[in-house]
Amino acid sequence: MAPHVVYPEASCPHPDCNHPLQAIDFRLEDYGKAVHDPLVTAWWADTGFAGRCPSCGGWIHFTILGKRAIPAEDAARLPNLPDDWHSNATIL
Repeated sequence: MAPHVVYPEASCPHPDCNHPLQAIDFRLEDYGKAVHDPLVTAWWADTGFAGRCPSCGGWIHFTILGKRAIPAEDAARLPNLPDDWHSNATIL
């Protein structure tokens, strides 16, 4: 099952960024199996994955249970969303 989530927090977790990121359908299937399969596996293993906020560019760790701002060093240790993830995703 593809990752989609509704978070209790309405916006980006970075201070001073209010970009809406409450409900997200990541639409990973649009990237093919090479991207889709490892990210879906990480999602359901509750490792989650990292991606940049489409507004402020800060790294975010997305998991089933929540999202949080993280530094680039932490993002480098996680599976990463494609740079244009927000272009294909449905975000409310």
